[in-house]
Amino acid sequence: MRPIGITLTPNTDVTGVVGPVINLAQADWDGYTHGIRDVGGFWAATFKVLRPRDELEELFRDGLDRRVAVQARSGARAWEGYVDELALQVGGVELRKSLTRMANRVWVRYESGGTPGQRSTNYDDATSQALYGRKERPFSGGQAVSAGQANQIAQVLLSRLKSPNNPSPRWAGTASGLRPTLQVRCKGWWHKLYWRVYNQTALTATCSVTALVQRVLDSLATTVTVNLAKNPSFEVNVTDDWSLTGGGGTATRTRVADAMVGGYSCELKAGTANANIQTVTNISVANGETITAQARVRCEASPAGNRVYLGIYDLTTPGVRASMYATKVGEWELLTCTWTNTTGVAKNCILFVENDFNDNATKIWVDAVQFEKQALSPYADGTLVNCAWAGTAHNSNTSRTARPFFDRIILDTNSTQVQEKYDADMWCGDILSNAVKIGDANFNRWVIGVYEDRTLYFQQAAASRPASMV
Repeated sequence: MRPIGITLTPNTDVTGVVGPVINLAQADWDGYTHGIRDVGGFWAATFKVLRPRDELEELFRDGLDRRVAVQARSGARAWEGYVDELALQVGGVELRKSLTRMANRVWVRYESGGTPGQRSTNYDDATSQALYGRKERPFSGGQAVSAGQANQIAQVLLSRLKSPNNPSPRWAGTASGLRPTLQVRCKGWWHKLYWRVYNQTALTATCSVTALVQRVLDSLATTVTVNLAKNPSFEVNVTDDWSLTGGGGTATRTRVADAMVGGYSCELKAGTANANIQTVTNISVANGETITAQARVRCEASPAGNRVYLGIYDLTTPGVRASMYATKVGEWELLTCTWTNTTGVAKNCILFVENDFNDNATKIWVDAVQFEKQALSPYADGTLVNCAWAGTAHNSNTSRTARPFFDRIILDTNSTQVQEKYDADMWCGDILSNAVKIGDANFNRWVIGVYEDRTLYFQQAAASRPASMV
């Protein structure tokens, strides 16, 4: 099959998404194939992008986890999913990176003192989770491992697996006459059910198969939060809820290519002494509470030497409570920092981003700011799905309600009773695959999968699936 259009869209489910929507015309690709399965629905697709080298390099840099939608000649959706692997060939050399082995939440199961099934601490990489969402991976630590050893193993594994962005070059053939190409390998949304495990020990009674499927799906919902940064993407101005301090620096609302959110960001130009923008509203952080800051920052020149950073500042007892320095130049970088108040009293805090080039010239850009009283979660503002402004748009807090991972869910009723207790780190995909094998009192055949518009179905018989899947 040769479709008439392929669209690659940034994954707005996660914080670190960046880049424009890319529409590929028929002349822009070659070798397209896709597969559909009874259990799983839209399964996999692959194609080769044929565009100028600079565009291929940009897509290789930012293309992982983009949403992929393929349009058939009839106008219907032929396939959809996400980009799982990219292979860039330039001059006979191939660079490859993939989400398949990546994991950004890791723990170890181990046996100690004759007691099996013990579990280490969960270790997370916040930056990776903000870019791609949470991808879990449990490991076996074997026998006679102490809790401390299991924790060390988990930390080492996380450091090795947290990033897919370490492509190693390999020789792909003779260099002469080769046109640069980008091989794109995609997976259907079903595969993301193997990014998360399901454990349920609170309930020991039985439930219906359909109820079990719903509970597994509920466990995948996005995090509820309130973004306390009232003007987080500078769409209207850089003054509402923001103030500028420091030695002649300037803050300007400006358009920037590939802005994180919307069409504008804050351009912060260096002055002679530590120019920064800071939130005006003071956030009271009670003893025991956690507060987290995040922002996307893009630097005009190398920020080496701690020249650009994001911080949480304590106004009650003046000082920086947490910070993170920028390291990249010419591209958007996610900065995050978290502080838990253990001082015994409440503290008033603000968020700030600082430009310490101090040369009256060098610019940085700031976008997609979030200040929240919890651990890091995906960016939220009132323009996004399941989010709402508390008052004036772009000048008030944003609340995000839990959003189901799948945009639409179709569940037929299967009343067969099963035991709903899992404490073995079972993949969500395995539990849902097993659900179709259980059957029902009338011996009906069941199917489960994901098709267009990220719709998950659990239904009787293949004939009951949507027309695009038959």
